[in-house]
Amino acid sequence: MKITPSIQSSCDLSIYHDSEVSQFVVDYSNHTVLIPLKLPNAGHVTEKTSMLFHNVKSICVNIDEKWGPGIYIYEITIANEISEKNNKGQFFNFTILLNSGDEIRLICESFEICDGV
Repeated sequence: MKITPSIQSSCDLSIYHDSEVSQFVVDYSNHTVLIPLKLPNAGHVTEKTSMLFHNVKSICVNIDEKWGPGIYIYEITIANEISEKNNKGQFFNFTILLNSGDEIRLICESFEICDGV
């Protein structure tokens, strides 16, 4: 199910705390970004899922590691934002803060969680 700004408040993203983010795929021509995640677990089987962002207007990633090396999600925040360049729709301002202090920031129209990917 696609999550849009109008229904994002019902989405609990805290369950992705400590998930591993080691790569992401930008599809420039289709304006999508795919971020595969390895979910934290207590057993030996690693569960995989991914976040797929649609109609991405901007992505910014820093790799400063100001808190030291780390590839695990510390926090995810979402804020609604009306794009100044395109006021026909509403967009997310989506930030993934890693335990390294680095951020992956996206502005997108919607996103979805794709289990098992």
